[in-house]
Amino acid sequence: RVRVERDNTDENGCPGMHVLGKVNEGTFGVVFKAIRASEKSNYEDTVQRNQLFQHYFAIKRPKNNAREGEGFNKDAVREIALLMELKRGTGHANVVTLRDVILCPSGEGRGLYLVF
Repeated sequence: RVRVERDNTDENGCPGMHVLGKVNEGTFGVVFKAIRASEKSNYEDTVQRNQLFQHYFAIKRPKNNAREGEGFNKDAVREIALLMELKRGTGHANVVTLRDVILCPSGEGRGLYLVF
């Protein structure tokens, strides 16, 4: 299932999420640390009280190496298919869980986002 978001885009580009910062960038994409946009005030209160906030997400924005008009990067589509299959078949502690795939078709944050 891929969710399409047309609005509700954070200033850093990811729809429905508040990006706290960039974790790292690699050959196939950029990974960000984020929380749900609806939990932003709760997060700020928790941090202000020096308590541990426990609802973090990792968001990967795959690099689109495809030419204009060719669609999505084949590697990203392959990764999504594999992670969705692993999600159904295993609950192993060393396998990351793909929670959501978000497609933002327009705007500054246009692109595909994998939420872990």
